[in-house]
Amino acid sequence: MTWETYFRYAADVAEACACRFLADWVAFEVGLRNALAIARARELGLDADDYQVAAELGEPVESFTEIVDKRAAAATPLAELETLIKARWAWLSKHEAWFSFSDDEFAAYTGKLMLLIQFERLVKINGHGASADQDVDAVNQTEPACVKPGFPRRK
Repeated sequence: MTWETYFRYAADVAEACACRFLADWVAFEVGLRNALAIARARELGLDADDYQVAAELGEPVESFTEIVDKRAAAATPLAELETLIKARWAWLSKHEAWFSFSDDEFAAYTGKLMLLIQFERLVKINGHGASADQDVDAVNQTEPACVKPGFPRRK
């Protein structure tokens, strides 16, 4: 319910302010979120319809097949996050209105700044400044304190 309300509010603001960038961002994020929710529901044998939000606001989930497949192929949760950060970065780069000095350029710049902060945290968590996929063996050999015994791990 929270995500649905959030995306509907953002879509309403985009319409009220005639902000094409925000409207396109909502469509991208809703589509990506729903595509990921469908994939995760299928992995867990759940009904995917129960986990989608504001589907009419989003891009078709089929347009996110490559991102969802890369996320599923990631060896660690950190590598999954890296995949999503890079997908969002690519979208922002495509829509940033470079040197237009418009609100869209400012919004894209802000979005990229937030992604850089997320990526910096990811690199610090990974510990070496390397890609999150490069330490798979080390991650597989350690058991985080937050993982309960018997909890299934990704292979």
